[in-house]
Amino acid sequence: MINNDPNSNEYLEMANHAKSLVEKAEEDLKSYKVQNLTLKKLLLTCYGVVRLIDEMNQGDDIPGELSMTLELLRGYLSDNVEDFIK
Repeated sequence: MINNDPNSNEYLEMANHAKSLVEKAEEDLKSYKVQNLTLKKLLLTCYGVVRLIDEMNQGDDIPGELSMTLELLRGYLSDNVEDFIK
């Protein structure tokens, strides 16, 4: 007769494997949170720089196409920054 019940060593191995999977998932989550924060800071920095350039663009010193592109970029960044703030 074959005994299909796992012995205590097999339970221990399965528990250790499950523990290592959870630890790996926690490490990945922590890494993703750090990356997310870094990307948010980068987005906010870009947004700030674009806003400054847009404010400096109130004169006629910048060609029309560049001015229009700047306005589009500012609008795009504004929409995305608002999503992060919520």
